[in-house]
Amino acid sequence: MVNIKIKLLKSLIGVLIIFTVIGSYYYLSKIKPYNQLMTSANKSMDKEDYGKAETLYEDALSLKKDSSLNKKIELAKLLNKSKGIYESAIKQIDNKEYLVAIDSFKKVDNKDTKRYTISKSKISECTKLYISDNLESAKENLANGKFVEANKYLTNILKLDVNNKDVKVVQKAIIEAIQRQKDEVAMVAALAKVKAADEAKAKAAKVTPKIITLIEAENILNTNKYVISILGTDSKTKYWVASDSNYVSAEVRNNYYIFSYGSDEWEADSNICVDKKTGKLYMAIPSDTGSTIMTIEDFASRIPI
Repeated sequence: MVNIKIKLLKSLIGVLIIFTVIGSYYYLSKIKPYNQLMTSANKSMDKEDYGKAETLYEDALSLKKDSSLNKKIELAKLLNKSKGIYESAIKQIDNKEYLVAIDSFKKVDNKDTKRYTISKSKISECTKLYISDNLESAKENLANGKFVEANKYLTNILKLDVNNKDVKVVQKAIIEAIQRQKDEVAMVAALAKVKAADEAKAKAAKVTPKIITLIEAENILNTNKYVISILGTDSKTKYWVASDSNYVSAEVRNNYYIFSYGSDEWEADSNICVDKKTGKLYMAIPSDTGSTIMTIEDFASRIPI
């Protein structure tokens, strides 16, 4: 009887040892590695090393089938992709690729709450930088007389902000610059036409034009009856060499002596022009659409003598 009890006790101890060994093996080969992998994966998530976390979660899943692990793997994968998109967008800002950066920031996933919130403000920042760069380029091209190019940059801005006030200011400046350019071309063309006619007459008469001096030009003014009628009898009325006439181009100044006239209280809008070669007198008159060039005789006929 005693032997039987001893044998049963030994059998029981043996079974316990076997279960202990099996349990220890399972713990050491499955449970402990699983717990270690989960701890490392969670730490990687906290450090935003999502690629490493994804790999660790997948290794843990191979040790223990758990549906919640699939969700963690998908989240790590999503966050890893979202972080990559965000970092690319930051580099695009550095390269001044603002529109591309805006598109990238829009792709940051809303589950990536940290970067999603920052991306919203970055989109606004990129928009402002893009508008600022295009506005600066538009002004630079306007200053260089490149009106078509300037308008292209303004169009870029209007695609993002149709009511941008700065664009309207530059557009107005472009229109005014184009008009000034047209006015100058028209006046140069008119004076060139008159000059060509005079030179043709001189050539036909075999007269070689000579350049008259400023003093000679002033003598012509002093003795010309039409100039005298224009100036009138008021002793305060006089003429002088024009220092600046915005509508008179450099080409005109090279071929004509330009005189302003008036008094200390007023100055006429028009200018008296003396051809440096022929000594003939003309009047340059500014207008809304350009300028009018006429002989002094025609001009004088319009005022009382």
